[in-house]
Amino acid sequence: MASGPRVLVLGGVGFVGRNLVSYLAKNKLASKITVADKVLPATANLNDEEKAIFESDLVSFKQANLAREATIDAVFDHDGGNYEYVINLAAATKYSQVDEVYKENIIELSRICAAAAKKHGAKRFIEVSTAQVYDSGKKASDESAKLKPWTLIAKASLEAEKAVAESGVPHVIVRPAIIYGKSDTQGITPRLVTGAVYKKTVRSLL
Repeated sequence: MASGPRVLVLGGVGFVGRNLVSYLAKNKLASKITVADKVLPATANLNDEEKAIFESDLVSFKQANLAREATIDAVFDHDGGNYEYVINLAAATKYSQVDEVYKENIIELSRICAAAAKKHGAKRFIEVSTAQVYDSGKKASDESAKLKPWTLIAKASLEAEKAVAESGVPHVIVRPAIIYGKSDTQGITPRLVTGAVYKKTVRSLL
């Protein structure tokens, strides 16, 4: 049996989640990884390496709407429960949605999951927020920087951070800037790269 903590990754089928799960598995950092997501791995366009990891004995999957209080206990009890670390990557990430979408799928989701993590005795709840909560400026932001969320997602994420803190669960909040890399198909970075490659290719054909 693998050594290490039992880890629950909420929203683990998405771009960041699948890469985190792969990292934990390849580096043998967990004895068990459970992924909870609305999206099934079979429909998520995982690459061959990711499929092998998700289908291994190390990883189990629970399909769930994490913004539903009535079903959240089933997620935390899945496959033996007792998760020491809970990492929340589940959130609405598409822009131009109505406020209700962000309230339910960012604020309420984080509140419900943090409360469940406390109830089930998690050692640490890691809330993945966004650097968009900081005021824009020429210098890099740190934890002491002025907070001035400038998108609806950022405003909801800041409220979600407060909900996590108020839950009483031991927690860490991380605020990454733009994340890009393998399997990213929806962010701005692959579009910029594709545009640059296309421009260079067209020029080379002239």
